[in-house]
Amino acid sequence: MDSENKQRSEEDKNLNERVDKEIKDREEALKDLQNRMDSQNDDRNKEMDELRTRMMKENAFLKSLAGKPLSVYFDAYRTKAYDGGGEENLTFNGVSCNVGGGLDPESGVFIAPIGGAYIFIFHVATHDNKKALLSIRHNGEEVASIFDQNHKDNHKNSMAGTTILLSLKKGDEVVVYAYTGTWLADFPMNHYTHWVGLLLKPSEEAIQEFRDSAEEGNFEEVPAN
Repeated sequence: MDSENKQRSEEDKNLNERVDKEIKDREEALKDLQNRMDSQNDDRNKEMDELRTRMMKENAFLKSLAGKPLSVYFDAYRTKAYDGGGEENLTFNGVSCNVGGGLDPESGVFIAPIGGAYIFIFHVATHDNKKALLSIRHNGEEVASIFDQNHKDNHKNSMAGTTILLSLKKGDEVVVYAYTGTWLADFPMNHYTHWVGLLLKPSEEAIQEFRDSAEEGNFEEVPAN
């Protein structure tokens, strides 16, 4: 009898140990599962926060772009003949448009408000019995020229012009420079002289600047004149 009780007690002990071990293993498995679920939830929450932040930045970027002009462009003209003798920047009497405010017609200087690829177009009418020698200068360096000579036996005005593409950085200067002896024909209603500039595509640096400004909440407006 004592032997049977001892055996039964041993079996009960072994059973209790197995049950305790099974309970402990299941508790550890449940705890591990809970930890994995918590980690996955944390990852999902982090992803949602990152997605929310990206969307807010994109919205701010689009909002900043909406407050800017679609491009930068100008068209300047003269209303009277040029006989200033040359060796100076050509100036202009008016502008039909100046979006971005880059051109100062009184000084003739265009300062790029946005970096990117620009096209510039310039054309003039030569004065009777005079020559026209002008250049387009980028930051003081000559990048294109116009030359036309109205000979004595011609006694007619002629048109001359040029077109050039330039890659500009923000703050770069572009001017039309008149050399010695340049004369140009212009009248109030004719506007023979035209100086045109147009931003074709902003540079990657300009786009990144827009994005950085939007993310910082600094919406710098480019004036639309």
